[in-house]
Amino acid sequence: MREKSNFSLLKNQTNVTGSRPYSEKEEKTMMTYREMLVAIVNGEMNEEVVEKATERLEKLDAENEKRKNRVSKKAAENAPIKEAILAILTDEPKTATVIGGEVEISTQKASALLRQLVEAGSVVKTDVKVSGKGTQKGYTLA
Repeated sequence: MREKSNFSLLKNQTNVTGSRPYSEKEEKTMMTYREMLVAIVNGEMNEEVVEKATERLEKLDAENEKRKNRVSKKAAENAPIKEAILAILTDEPKTATVIGGEVEISTQKASALLRQLVEAGSVVKTDVKVSGKGTQKGYTLA
């Protein structure tokens, strides 16, 4: 009778985490992400799980850093408009309606971009009394 190879023995078994067995060609060098999650669910915390989790966290941090530094298409489109808004602002407060008219954009878009400029610290928002319209937000350079 012929002896079974290691591969045929492995074929009928699963590894510790319940996923498929490794073939003769594969060497278990690192645990897969799925294996890590299965190990966590099963409460199997060992050095390999901690190493894989740490590796995954570093990868997520790197991806988040790339995403944070990437300029979106909309942000790139809005950059020249923001520069134009900053160019027309002075120490005299102007409303989003006036700014939108001067830059030739809608009041809503002017308001949204001004809100972003306020968050960035480039512009200061104050209350301005407008005759016939009550109190509105006025914007000046910071």
